[in-house]
Amino acid sequence: MWRSCLAGLFCLGLFACETAPPPAVELTPAQFDQAIDEAKAESHPWLTIQSLNETVETAALSDEQRARLLFERGTARRQARINLPGAVSDFRESLKLAPDSPVAANARTELGYADDAWGAAAGRLEGLQTLPEWFDDMVATGELEAAVERYRTSELAPTQEQAELLVAAGYLCREGDDDDWTLGQDNEHLEKLGWCENPGVS
Repeated sequence: MWRSCLAGLFCLGLFACETAPPPAVELTPAQFDQAIDEAKAESHPWLTIQSLNETVETAALSDEQRARLLFERGTARRQARINLPGAVSDFRESLKLAPDSPVAANARTELGYADDAWGAAAGRLEGLQTLPEWFDDMVATGELEAAVERYRTSELAPTQEQAELLVAAGYLCREGDDDDWTLGQDNEHLEKLGWCENPGVS
């Protein structure tokens, strides 16, 4: 897979000057398409976003390729309601880089959806909400860490969908303590799951 090339260059970079970043990886058109396909095939939208992040940050891309990647990342963020401000930024940058690209029309449409959803989530956060509702809107507005911390201290069980996000993002671990959940009902989806010792890393 194309990521083996990335890994090899990264390892070589360890022997270089600490201030010198590893060289950007040149991708063939086939490798570029493969990178997008692999990202979209990930088991959770969070992982899709992280995979696209890796390509955006490490690959040498033309403006049109970068516009396509930003469009795909923005779409993943918008559809999963994970960091809608980031989605808005992705679509705007995609359009700035390549206003006439094949994805430009869809990027303009997605930008409107993402901007509206961001405003709606921010508006709901100003009112009264249950903790699960608040968590979802905090994630939507790009405040995942603050949302996780409040859930962690509340001892309330996250919903199944929220638990899947927390596992993908490295906040819930299989080797955790499932006795963490003292509040909430219908906790079967949390069996053998508990807060990670190194949240965001595991």
